[in-house]
Amino acid sequence: MLARERHLISRRSLFPKKWIGALHQARVAVRYQSQRRKQIQHSIAVKQFLRSLSHRNTPVQTSKDMEVSLDRSVISRALEYMLLMALTVYLGKQVKKPSRFVGRIFARMMNSSHSALTDWALAHLPIDENAKVLDVGCGGGKTIEKLAKTASLVCGIDYAAGSVAESQSHNRRLIAEGKVYVERASVSSLPFTADFFDAVTAIETLYYWADVPNDLREVLRVLKPGGHLVVVMESYKGGRNDWLLGPVMGLIGSNRLSADDYRALFHGAGYMEIELFEEPANGWICIIGQKSRVPRVGD
Repeated sequence: MLARERHLISRRSLFPKKWIGALHQARVAVRYQSQRRKQIQHSIAVKQFLRSLSHRNTPVQTSKDMEVSLDRSVISRALEYMLLMALTVYLGKQVKKPSRFVGRIFARMMNSSHSALTDWALAHLPIDENAKVLDVGCGGGKTIEKLAKTASLVCGIDYAAGSVAESQSHNRRLIAEGKVYVERASVSSLPFTADFFDAVTAIETLYYWADVPNDLREVLRVLKPGGHLVVVMESYKGGRNDWLLGPVMGLIGSNRLSADDYRALFHGAGYMEIELFEEPANGWICIIGQKSRVPRVGD
């Protein structure tokens, strides 16, 4: 087309000048587009070249570098695991023996979380309105409050300062009325005379008793003849919750016992008429033992 255009111009054709001007402008536009295309292609080539140089200058990660990175990852994971385990143990110890300040928060939480478990256990042993009851490991004091609705006197003991403080605060009205008494003490050495209580309860506490056989006998001492001990736990060996709570209990040095273990311990401590109840849906267990109505020879 350009050759024909030159031919037309050189021959001084009879085409109008505006047509010839348009052809010239078209030729200039074609040349500009061609040059512009070349510039763009050149720019792209330069960018690709520079990019390739930057990649070449990037240091290659050696196997040694990868090993160092892996070591750091393993150390980081290990530290995270240790921190989690330390937190788990700390929380477990607060549940086991609530401290004066932080522990009171846990005691309040247990008031709520153990409420249904307590109701289930007490349903197996109605409390007489004239009964004197001891709650061993009284925690936040909710069980004391429940027992005081029927019993004439409820005493609570706990070896944790935080639990005693929270239990006293929770039951301050009943304490003022003389229906409740709470003090710091251990189940291994109960500060009460023999044959004093009609019933003793231990809600979620036997895990933490230092010497279960001797502690059971100490409880037996303060029970009246014919009195009952009620022990209830939400986790026991072979129960539904054992897979989750069992390892945690092991970390904090708690007792992990099966239903047969509890029955054998009660029998060995001298309890009679031993009854065992299980609630499979929730993984709960309740053991009730009675003190003989007839004193044993040698007592």
